[in-house]
Amino acid sequence: MANATADIALGGIGQDGTRFHWPVKTAQAIYTGTMVSQQTSDGLIVPATASGAGRVIGKALQTIASAAAAERCLIETDRVFRLTNGSGANAFSEASPRGAPAYAFDDHTVYDNSVGDTLKLAGFFEGMEADGKVRVRIVGPDLTGALSDVGEASAFSGHGVRGASTANIAALATFTVAGVDGLTYVAGERILLKDQTAPAENGIYVVGTVAAGTAPLTRALDADGADEIVSGMLVHVSEGTVALNSWWALTTNAAIAIGTTSLTFAQIPTHANLAATAGAGLIGVLDTAALFTGTTVETALAEAGHPNEVRYVMTTDVANLASFTVAQDGVTGVEGDLVLLANQTTAAQNGVYSLGTVAAGAAPLTRATWLTTGKVVNGGYTVHVNSGTLNAFSSWFIGTAGAITIGTTAHAWYPESITQSLAFPVNTGYIAVTNVPILSATKTMLNVINIAEVTADLTVRYSRRPGTVAAGVVGTATIEVMAEIAAGGVNVDDDSTLLVQIVNR
Repeated sequence: MANATADIALGGIGQDGTRFHWPVKTAQAIYTGTMVSQQTSDGLIVPATASGAGRVIGKALQTIASAAAAERCLIETDRVFRLTNGSGANAFSEASPRGAPAYAFDDHTVYDNSVGDTLKLAGFFEGMEADGKVRVRIVGPDLTGALSDVGEASAFSGHGVRGASTANIAALATFTVAGVDGLTYVAGERILLKDQTAPAENGIYVVGTVAAGTAPLTRALDADGADEIVSGMLVHVSEGTVALNSWWALTTNAAIAIGTTSLTFAQIPTHANLAATAGAGLIGVLDTAALFTGTTVETALAEAGHPNEVRYVMTTDVANLASFTVAQDGVTGVEGDLVLLANQTTAAQNGVYSLGTVAAGAAPLTRATWLTTGKVVNGGYTVHVNSGTLNAFSSWFIGTAGAITIGTTAHAWYPESITQSLAFPVNTGYIAVTNVPILSATKTMLNVINIAEVTADLTVRYSRRPGTVAAGVVGTATIEVMAEIAAGGVNVDDDSTLLVQIVNR
């Protein structure tokens, strides 16, 4: 895919790059402005996409139609160039991370990925141009070891690698290039070793010449000195099944002697890797503590942002938590709905549950993540109910004093206020109101409102009948309402419709 007419323009920054002469492969054509590479077999210069080419080392500054033996080409490297962007899914964009690797599709075009390890590394993304071109920093060191330590003071140089280890690499001299975190490496590519059994071996390495599926690993020239490997050094990993687009920081604080000092790299948490099952590390803050994990963070966020709200409440025992009838109190629950169980026969089962997959009108119940088994709350903990014929917009609290361990401590739930509508024949004198939770004889108040009378001149006052309050949960407690005729006469048809309000605490 060599291009004879490409002229790669200089970027607006970094125009103090390194120039050098390097021998070209005999009979090879090189054109001004095209990306060039060293051939992995002999180190001679070839176009970037020629067969056997290694990673890109720079841009040709002269044209050689057909190189004679030992003929040299002037090459410029360690600077930013404007290159043609790839297309479609292979294109860079403003959202691409600075420092992400760029791969040579042809001698003047770069992709944002290696297309299954078929393209060679060209350089590192430095931003977009207004015309759609891509800024790419092409650096020359660490290819075959033949170049000097140019560019190692660059803000990116030494801090970007293609992939990272996931376990100890046993033999650095015969590194198996295929298989580490799903990648296959070629000569010149960089890898972060962070899991060595001998931690002093950790660091950034360059893959040497590949033969029979193996290659030697040598420390990158820009990461092989104590002045280059310092605490807090950041490394960006661009590819890999596990390490894709991850950042790692060197957390070793002691004075570093390369090859002697143990080097520890810790992953910096991002939105993508702070998952429920993944531990997260903050450099210097809870970086090894089990308290700071994705699970605990997500739970804390759920509790902080959750309004302690359920869709409906069950005031009778649910005998089979694995098969809960989802239609209750005028509501038909769906998967993910939350229900408060307030009156289990086994009182430790009370609490908030989530509905699983609904089938044939039933669903399994599992405890809600924000009030799960083992969570400790205190008496008075409150949950709000937003639906239900009887219980919509009611608030329910734990009426058991002290610390409550969910799933272990027997406890009861009571509504702060609940209203029932019922018919009351005034000529009987009193009526028992059942199926209401009564917190206690001293903390439960009764309000009765007469909303309909047959005889207009009949006035009846209603109050709690003394001695009839028995504390208990829904279904077990009763309270009797006493009627007192204040005016008028009672006829047999003088029935009243009452709203009976029970107010706890």
